Amino acid sequence: TREWGKTEQWDKAKLRWMFIGMLVGFWFLSGVVVYYHVCGWSLIDCVYMLTQVITTVGYGDLTPRLWDATSESMKFFCSVHILICNTLVAGIVSQVADQVLNSISKKAKEDVEESNEAVKNSGGAVRESKRKKKDDEKAKQIKNLILSFTVFFFFVIVGTIFFSATELCVCDGIDGCNEDNCYDVGAWKSYMDTYYLSCITLTTVGFGDISASSQVGRVFATLWMFVGVGAMVNFVTAFSEFIMNGDKAERFEVFSEDLFYDMDTSGDGVVDRGEFLIFMLQRYEMVDQSTINKILKHFEYMDVDGTGSISLDELRRLHALGMTGEPVAE
Repeated sequence: TREWGKTEQWDKAKLRWMFIGMLVGFWFLSGVVVYYHVCGWSLIDCVYMLTQVITTVGYGDLTPRLWDATSESMKFFCSVHILICNTLVAGIVSQVADQVLNSISKKAKEDVEESNEAVKNSGGAVRESKRKKKDDEKAKQIKNLILSFTVFFFFVIVGTIFFSATELCVCDGIDGCNEDNCYDVGAWKSYMDTYYLSCITLTTVGFGDISASSQVGRVFATLWMFVGVGAMVNFVTAFSEFIMNGDKAERFEVFSEDLFYDMDTSGDGVVDRGEFLIFMLQRYEMVDQSTINKILKHFEYMDVDGTGSISLDELRRLHALGMTGEPVAE
């Protein structure tokens, strides 16, 4: 049953990604059709601009304001099209966040299971094995973090090299521009400019003060933005998992006096099931103290006679008094 549940969850995740992928494809196709036929832009420029939008780069070098004949109508279409794009981006971000949270939740469950084993088998060999496993996991996370950053930075360097080779001097649309006076007319890009362009693009800032100018550059940028921004998202995801899981690396080996006193919130010298459960939920950051307080307040509200337990008679009395069992909000 457990394996079937995992398979079902995986299938649902794949279906969600496929659905989002189809919507992105339709969004791209509709944008290309409108911008190509109504505005008369080339396919390269259409796809280039749409790639800026969906990757949230948004240089601003291609906008509806450039089409004088259909400026107002294209602004309206572009606004609606971008709103739809935002929902797609939100869906993608939600999926990525869900994967990160699932990874953290899975790690927390594994830690709980390992803690149970450590309690049952408190020998040095078990603790040493558990410590070694944690060290291996941490080393793997560091490796993934370094690898994801390396891939991201690789695409930054690729962009820097490409634009340095093809766009140091771009005279498209500048009257009187040639290679000899490129710097004087403002068509020159320095090597720092191309590195700057790569960074602001792949981090999706896209100030718009510098962008791909040539058709070759825009063809390259269309593919490069997709892959490079994906590498940036992968790096951010790996960094988030490293930070959040790193905080949970050392949780609970075996009982100690300090942990015992932390668990014994009633101070009666005995840790009961409830105290242990609350402590462990907080320890693994599955629930915060304010949520626990609200739950306990709800219990106390329903515990009419204050015995520390809720009977069926108490529940019936609450209903007889017209109470729902929900405490009055403060």
